[in-house]
Amino acid sequence: MRIEDIPQIALYTFVVLIFYVPIFIALMKKHSHRIAILSINFVGGIALWHTVAGWIALKESSTLVEINIRIFLLVAAGAAICWLVSLVWCFVDPKKSKTISAVSDSGEIDSEKNAGSK
Repeated sequence: MRIEDIPQIALYTFVVLIFYVPIFIALMKKHSHRIAILSINFVGGIALWHTVAGWIALKESSTLVEINIRIFLLVAAGAAICWLVSLVWCFVDPKKSKTISAVSDSGEIDSEKNAGSK
């Protein structure tokens, strides 16, 4: 490793950590949908990193550069959407199901009607 490579390695490390922040937040908050958040974020990350690696490999040949730029931008946009969805989702707490309380309320109403009619 050369000394000139350290800033680039630090930048890549920072980008990786920032990209996976939604996973860290969901796990720390013990979010009830943390597996789904992890899946969305992980799939977006894998797509982005595979595209970057493919872009670097194909950049050497430069025969299909314009097509590769479009594909790269499309996949990068998809990864950004995955990241944004998982980031927003990790801060949104799911509401408690009101169907259970509605059933118990209707049960209480039925028991009150039966008690009043006797």
